[in-house]
Amino acid sequence: MFVDKFTEVCDKHVPFKSIRFKNNLCPWLENRSDIFDVMHERDFHHNKAIHNKVVNNDHWVKYKELRNKVNKMMKEAKREYYTNKINDSAGDIKNMWKTLKELLPNKKGNVTTLPNTSENDIQLANDFNEHFTSIGAESGQDHHISFVEDTVVHNQFKFTNITVDEIVDELNAIPQGKASGLDNNQF
Repeated sequence: MFVDKFTEVCDKHVPFKSIRFKNNLCPWLENRSDIFDVMHERDFHHNKAIHNKVVNNDHWVKYKELRNKVNKMMKEAKREYYTNKINDSAGDIKNMWKTLKELLPNKKGNVTTLPNTSENDIQLANDFNEHFTSIGAESGQDHHISFVEDTVVHNQFKFTNITVDEIVDELNAIPQGKASGLDNNQF
C-alpha cells in the first residue's frame, strides 16, 4: 500500500524523462576543435538571424558564409581522414576493404561518398592504380605461370554491308510491349 502511494507521488512529481544519447561523432571530426568552433559561431549567427525580424540583416549573411565554410571544412576533414586511413592500410587488404565499405552505400540507402577532390582526383586514381598493380605483380611471382603459345587464328572478322531493309526486319523482330531502352525508343 505504501509502495503504491509512493510510486504514484513519484510519477506525478518526478516523471520519467526519456533521454536520447547521441551516436559517436563522425570519426573525421575527432580532435577537430577548429570545425566545432566555426559550427558554434555559425549556430550563434543563425539564432540571431531567426530572432531578428529584418530580412536582410548581417546575421543571415554571416550565417550563410559560416555554413558554407563548415561544409567545406567537413568535406576536407572527411577526405583527409579516409585518405590517411586508406594509406595506412595499404599493406592490409582486410582493413583496406573495411575502409572502402564505409564509403560505399549500404543496403539501407545511406550513401557516403568521397568529396570532390578536383586536382587530387588524378593523384588518388594513380595511387589506387599503383597499389593494385603492385599486388598483381607480387602475387604473380609466387606462382609458376605458364602461357599457351600463340596460335594462328584463320577466322578473320570482316565488316559486311547491310541494307536498310535488313535493319527494318531486325527492328520489327523485337517483341511488342518490351520496355524502352536508354534511348527511350519503343518499337
